[in-house]
Amino acid sequence: MRRVLGICCLLMSFVGCDGAAPLPTSGGCLSPTDPDLKMLKKEVTKALKSEDPGEFDFELTDVSGEPIRKSDFEGKVLIVDIWGTWCPPCRNEIPHFKALHETYGSKGLAIVGLNSERGPPDAQAQSVRDYKSRAGIPYRCAIITDKVLNQISPFEGFPTTLFFDRKGKLRLKVVGYNDMIVLQAMVEALLDE
Repeated sequence: MRRVLGICCLLMSFVGCDGAAPLPTSGGCLSPTDPDLKMLKKEVTKALKSEDPGEFDFELTDVSGEPIRKSDFEGKVLIVDIWGTWCPPCRNEIPHFKALHETYGSKGLAIVGLNSERGPPDAQAQSVRDYKSRAGIPYRCAIITDKVLNQISPFEGFPTTLFFDRKGKLRLKVVGYNDMIVLQAMVEALLDE
């Protein structure tokens, strides 16, 4: 786990993070030939060879009332975004996930949002449905349970983003807001495996 955090710190220092979450950009993914993206992708590929961030599984009901399981996404690279509608850095990443979904969805990428919300269960699901509609989120979301969240030990904060390979193995975990270039490098490295 320490190496994953080290790689993320390296990546964030490369993109010049000053600790504040930047505002969402309207732009999409970078060109695969972008030199900065290529360099970051190399660093991610190194991390993928040496990391074992643990195990993670889920079997929940999405906010539309349909069952959703990690196993539904075998054969795809999967991003699980653990976030909340109340969390500004989480909301700032949503345009990035939308762009990734649009660019790489047809190439084998799937994204699931697992939300931690406040209030009674029905109100939590409604909050997520409302936010999904307003923000145009194209992927499925579900309310995360304590049992599922407790698989991440230690859980360090929102957002937490998990990256799984096509076999369903957890390969990377990042905590906090990430710029598009960082997320895209992780997705491309996993899709290239």
